[in-house]
Amino acid sequence: MLHFLDVPSVVIGSGSAVVYGGSVTITCSISSNPIAQTMYWQKTVGGVSTTLDIASNPRFQGGTLTNPSLTITSVTLDDRGEYRCFATNIVGTGQSGAAVLDVTGGKCLSQTSLG
Repeated sequence: MLHFLDVPSVVIGSGSAVVYGGSVTITCSISSNPIAQTMYWQKTVGGVSTTLDIASNPRFQGGTLTNPSLTITSVTLDDRGEYRCFATNIVGTGQSGAAVLDVTGGKCLSQTSLG
C-alpha cells in the first residue's frame, strides 16, 4: 500500500453574522499525513492579515491541535473580518478558505462639535 505525504488539509465552516456582545464559533477540521505539528488562525481586514494571539486574549478559545475551532466571546465590531485556519506539518502548510464574520448591532459613536 502506498501512502502519500502532503501538506495538511484544512476545512472551516462558513462565515456568519453574530450580534454584538454575543459569541461565535468558527469550526476548523485538520486532516494531515504526516500529522500536523502546529496550527494557527489569521484574520484579514482591508487586505491586511494578522495572526491571532489566542493564548493572550481571554475572549478567544480553541486554536489548538486538539481543539482547532475558534470561539470568540463578547464579540465587538473589531472582530469583523475574514478568518482562515492554518496547519503545518513537515511537508508544509495548508490553509482553509475564508470565513467572513460580520457583527450586527453595537454602537458607532461619533463626536460633533457645536460651534
